[in-house]
Amino acid sequence: MGLGGKLKQGSKTVRSAGSRAKRVVLRAARARIQDVPIDRDVVLFESYGGNTLGCSPEQIFRVLAADVRYSHLKFVWSLQEPEQHTAAVAALREVRDFDVVRRGSAEYLRAVASAGYLVNNMSFPQDFTKRPGQVYLNTWHGVPLKRMGYDVVGHVEDGRNIVRNFLAADYLLSSSRAMTERMYLGAFKLTNVFEGRILEEGSPRTDRQVDRAVARAEMERWMPQLAGDSRRVVLYAPTWRGADYAKPEAEAASLAAALEAIKAAVDPGTTRVLLKAHQVIATQIAGMEEFADVLVPSEVQANTALGVAEVLVTDYSSIFYDFLATGRPVIHYAPDLQEYAQYRDVYDAPETWPGEVTVTPAELTDAVASALRPGWAPSERYLEALARWAPLDDGAVTPRVIDAVFGGRSASYRGLNAPSDGRTKILMYAGAFIPNGITTSAKNLLRTIDHGRYDVTVLVPYSAKDPARREGWNGVDPRTRLLFRAGPFAGGLGAALWRAVDLHTPLPVPHAFEDIEDQAWETEFRRLFGAARFHHVIDFSGYSPLWGRLLRVPLTRTRSVWMHNDLFSDAQRTVNGRQPLKRGLEGVFRQYKYFDSLVSVSEQLADINREHLAAAAPAARFTWVPNTVDAERIVRLGAEPDPAGYPAGVRRFVAVGRLSPEKNHRRLIRAFAEAAAESPEARLDILGDGPLRSELGELITDLGMGERITLRGHVSNPHAWVAHSDAMLVSSDYEGQPMVILEALTLGKPVISTRFGSVNSAFPEGGGVVVDATVSALAEATAAARVRRPGAPPFDVNKYPAGALRRLDEVLGEAPEAPRAASANDKEGRA
Repeated sequence: MGLGGKLKQGSKTVRSAGSRAKRVVLRAARARIQDVPIDRDVVLFESYGGNTLGCSPEQIFRVLAADVRYSHLKFVWSLQEPEQHTAAVAALREVRDFDVVRRGSAEYLRAVASAGYLVNNMSFPQDFTKRPGQVYLNTWHGVPLKRMGYDVVGHVEDGRNIVRNFLAADYLLSSSRAMTERMYLGAFKLTNVFEGRILEEGSPRTDRQVDRAVARAEMERWMPQLAGDSRRVVLYAPTWRGADYAKPEAEAASLAAALEAIKAAVDPGTTRVLLKAHQVIATQIAGMEEFADVLVPSEVQANTALGVAEVLVTDYSSIFYDFLATGRPVIHYAPDLQEYAQYRDVYDAPETWPGEVTVTPAELTDAVASALRPGWAPSERYLEALARWAPLDDGAVTPRVIDAVFGGRSASYRGLNAPSDGRTKILMYAGAFIPNGITTSAKNLLRTIDHGRYDVTVLVPYSAKDPARREGWNGVDPRTRLLFRAGPFAGGLGAALWRAVDLHTPLPVPHAFEDIEDQAWETEFRRLFGAARFHHVIDFSGYSPLWGRLLRVPLTRTRSVWMHNDLFSDAQRTVNGRQPLKRGLEGVFRQYKYFDSLVSVSEQLADINREHLAAAAPAARFTWVPNTVDAERIVRLGAEPDPAGYPAGVRRFVAVGRLSPEKNHRRLIRAFAEAAAESPEARLDILGDGPLRSELGELITDLGMGERITLRGHVSNPHAWVAHSDAMLVSSDYEGQPMVILEALTLGKPVISTRFGSVNSAFPEGGGVVVDATVSALAEATAAARVRRPGAPPFDVNKYPAGALRRLDEVLGEAPEAPRAASANDKEGRA
């Protein structure tokens, strides 16, 4: 749960004094670590989250450590369990000595914060913040075949820490322009937000596979049984399929079956079969007898094993991209091709893979036998893949990368600087993506905004436990970039925020965020966004002082905060004797003076907020942008089957909204009961949930309406309920511009509403049936609707969104008739 949730929950968040003290101490420690001096002569390496000494970081270490020009450098390696890597550490120290730190320890935090250079092939932990003066090289670990990042449909959050690391990096390594476009610019949407350089000079780890004699000598060191063995090697190197870490038996059985099929194709007198298992499963099967003579130890780098292989057998592993540079045969064995596609989709169809694709043991046996026969030559498909994905893996990649990064000569090498397409960049906080009107409004805006002109990034507070929120953010228009905030707050901000909400010695929350110095907020912003910069910043939620304060950090053209309701009345709202929004909204009001525009969602609502909050900001800053609608989506979802299944002849009414006091469902229920007293065919479905559900249920029972009025709770598709109803009822005391009204009008449904402050601008073109905010007035209008269906107000579903987006352009000062020129930063390095 984020801090905003803790503030709202009050006493429910009380923890033991010891637990709270421990958290404060940890955050204070992180703050002190951020202040340690940076040593420009220290290089910290990490590979696969500290699980190995390998991949490109290891190759860069070897070459860098042996180069006399860099003899002044000192080295540190990060390992999760150093005691499990004593042999590998000893072997690598033969090149040059280095320190080892345990990943996650205080020493690790200090080393990461103070090293002048950081080299990683994956990502540093969530609390990592690159400091000014550090140089971060992210090498990644290969060309992706399996979809990743934002390309993993329904799981865009899975790459949250990877993209955060990329944004922090000064250099990203790529094997080719094709990899750059697929992975960095495509899967991780780095165009317009990555401010570093993408070096397109190949993969350093492939240097290890060029010299077969060196590779064999390295293999023999860890596999003495290979000494003097001149037989050819067929290497089986599959990916990990996602089985349970703690239950390797199923994975082991499939590995053993594949090995048997490969062995059936070879003459054991001339050819040997070896297995390089994925690092996730390798240690799990190391002690199994059936793999004793074939398993390549984890200390041997995969590219070293590729160096001795005559034939590579793999599946969906991207290891085959590395092997292309050898010009030797590749075979794909994918017996579970259909099942795997459901688990993890791939970019390239199997018919485009460079090697022969097999799905049965017999096919695999035949393919291996064919590859070992004299006269094998790479196919056209193989050569095309080589040219596209590994054109520069020539055995000299590492020296080029070292010269670019450590020698300061990156401009002399191939690549892209801060790739940009010239669009205007918006950073938006849209709330926690809980099912409510603000989330709906934000998602509609993100579907209808002109993505050809605007590059939109949305900051999302990550939650691993709430499936409704996950469904919400995965439903955002895929042209939007989602960046997730997870992990502890950076540096001094973490400790300060915990002091701010300490329930034993509380600071007034509205003041607390102001009392925390700017540097702490800047550090947190840098942790989340790296060096990314934005033209416009929008706090679209407008209910949290924390997020509003964070969004004050970046230098931008404009800062805007949205006002979805009569916020003064919202602050005074009482629920079960409490005012849950009062303290948080008072904190928001204090920040209004720092924003350029205070944007209500209707013109009349802007007048109300300007009047009620006159002391918070100058009157000229209060403006308005109406909510927009995604008509195509609403109509499509409204066309789904009737979810209620009422018999023919039933007159149906629907109300949609949170069950909270300002919606005044008590008046709605009483009015419907009065109107329907003599009409047994009338029904009312109330969609939504909230703190008053139990109380409203009791009222329905007391009025004898249990068969006529149903509290449906949260439903996945409210549009189908509205589309199959006869009219929508709204009984609110105050509102902004209710999305439910716009959605009902889009579906051609009449709306009957009580009169609230901004009601005139809540109905586009003045449509709708508006009555006094009394039980009798609402009952009379409902009864009339029951007798004759009221005419739906005019609503142009095409004209209305365009007008709303024009207002957004005006508020941002981005007139569409004057597009900005493309950025000069989007220039290539040496061809």
